[in-house]
Amino acid sequence: MEDIDYRQDRQSRQFVFSIMGLSVIAIAMVLMLVVALQCMPHIDGAVFRLLANIAWLSLTLLLAVLVFLAWTIMRFIRHRLLARRLPPSEEHLDAWEAAGERMNLDNKAANSSSGQWREDQPDHDID
Repeated sequence: MEDIDYRQDRQSRQFVFSIMGLSVIAIAMVLMLVVALQCMPHIDGAVFRLLANIAWLSLTLLLAVLVFLAWTIMRFIRHRLLARRLPPSEEHLDAWEAAGERMNLDNKAANSSSGQWREDQPDHDID
């Protein structure tokens, strides 16, 4: 039986949630901009400047969100187009096992560490 690769579905869901979240933020910024622009003709003075600042801030944030939204959609499209051409994932190698196979220990050397107790006693001459 062949293993099922769930990574494709998880990445697609993440892209969809990101696109939905950015769309909600963009809609909120548009609503703030519309409300600020509709109220501006009826108000004078300091409140007018406050609404103008809110409108500029909403417009700036809206443009930033639209850039991020376009970038996320392009990544999603690229992900969908390239997913068919990528080979299936392989299991990762055990690095410690591969290193142990490459290493050639000489257990008969004088200073080798074979994991066994040494028969000779080290010199403890302290002057």
